[in-house]
Amino acid sequence: MYKVLLVEDEVLVREAIAENIAWEEMGLTLLAACKNGKEAIEVIEGEVPDIVLTDICMPFVDGMQLSKYLFENHPQTKIIIFSGYDEFEYAKQALQYKVEEYLLKPVTAAELTELLVAISKELDKQRQEKNNIKKLRSSYYKHLPTIRSQVLNDLILGNKSEEEYREEMKESEIYLSKRYFKVAFIDSKETDFSQFKMEDNQNQSALLTFAIYNIVDEIITQDHLGVAFQQKDNRSIIIFESNLNQEFEKQVKQICKHIQDKMKAHLGVETIIGIGEKVDKLNKIYISYRGAYEATRYSYLCGYNCILSQEEIKTYKEPIDLSKNIEEVLLQVKKQSEEGIRLELDKIVKKIQATYLQKEEILIIMQKMILRANELLKLAGVETENIKNNDENWLTQFKQQKTVDEAFAITNSYLIEIMGQIYSLKEDMSKKQTLLALDYIEKNYQNSELTLQDICSYLTMSPSYFSATFKRETGETFIEVLTKKRIEKAKNMLKNTSLKNYEIAEKVGFSDPHYFSITFKKYTGKTPKEYAKESRDEL
Repeated sequence: MYKVLLVEDEVLVREAIAENIAWEEMGLTLLAACKNGKEAIEVIEGEVPDIVLTDICMPFVDGMQLSKYLFENHPQTKIIIFSGYDEFEYAKQALQYKVEEYLLKPVTAAELTELLVAISKELDKQRQEKNNIKKLRSSYYKHLPTIRSQVLNDLILGNKSEEEYREEMKESEIYLSKRYFKVAFIDSKETDFSQFKMEDNQNQSALLTFAIYNIVDEIITQDHLGVAFQQKDNRSIIIFESNLNQEFEKQVKQICKHIQDKMKAHLGVETIIGIGEKVDKLNKIYISYRGAYEATRYSYLCGYNCILSQEEIKTYKEPIDLSKNIEEVLLQVKKQSEEGIRLELDKIVKKIQATYLQKEEILIIMQKMILRANELLKLAGVETENIKNNDENWLTQFKQQKTVDEAFAITNSYLIEIMGQIYSLKEDMSKKQTLLALDYIEKNYQNSELTLQDICSYLTMSPSYFSATFKRETGETFIEVLTKKRIEKAKNMLKNTSLKNYEIAEKVGFSDPHYFSITFKKYTGKTPKEYAKESRDEL
């Protein structure tokens, strides 16, 4: 049964959760119900729980401090936070400490039960995976120098003195005697298991990581570059050593590139290699290891088969303001320019890569841009529900991408889709407004005082926007269309009635008969009198 620790300072909430959850039915046991994080840590030091349910705001040690403690000391423990605070900074910290869920109060028993069942299944799955990997590991682990591996794993944890490390290394025949050290962390990406012909992915993964280690160990050992070993999770670690100072970084990169090329050629595997900073003592190697591990978190920026150096990240990482770039992207959406959108997004990608932003930070920036783009959709008249569905689809796809280039390709497509929707809606609206304007002219052309402002008030449009739209749809200005309509109506009356010119002028919207005659001749080449005579003679 999985052990659950409940941490909540509100006694009624704590008792309600403890009493209303069917722990045993889910294969769980409530280890303890604590009123703050300090009390919880005391319990954990005696018996580590599998799951911790904790509130955020508590006296002495709050939920975030407790999560940090678990993340640093018991990372295998699953953490669920429930809080009455819907704050972004809390959620961001929760991500940092690998919190499984961040729930807003009030939390129902049904909701919590469903979540606990899901986490229990995940723990079952992890336990099964561990069992499967153990079977494969036992077949080759006996060939590894167990003591040597343990000493090296302890070395990257940094929990012993220089003298203790040297003594243990001497006993296990590990020789690291040069002046400087650097750690490289190797993480495999695209994995092709086809040549291994194993029955399940867990066994395939274990065998592949062993094959990766063999290649690394061979290169490092034959050139006396340091030592290579596997962590408990089977990933390969290299501790490089050198007496060089300035050239050490360049040397390590060259070797890592050689390792990557050999992985690709022999195993069809692409890797991310993180390189930590240079240190000058054995008991500081853990600092370089943490830097190497941290560097691999930026692999999202460079794609597959890349090498990331902590020293470079430290050098180039700085605050970034992309607000102007986002506005430029949105301007290109308004301009209906696919090429413009692509070019402006490329500029954003280059800035992000230059400043080493992590995936979570990039996602936050992109969400701001998508929200701004969605405002354009709202202005264009798209239903809010449709916008929400599209936004959620984009977010899901963005998170699933393995590189920043792939994620921005998704964003580019989404923005082009938004651009298309806006354009389509504008076109439809323009046609509709133009038809309404033509109908208004048909019904009101007799009014000699009819103006552009009258029709704009009727359509609730600005004169400048209406004029541009009307000209685009009809090919003529409002005055040209209105005048033509009046002349056509006058021609019909001159043909079919015996009304005087001034009477016709008034009926078709001309308050000045003389101006009517001038305009009529301009459009027909004849005076009203000439046109009437010719039309009647034809009859």
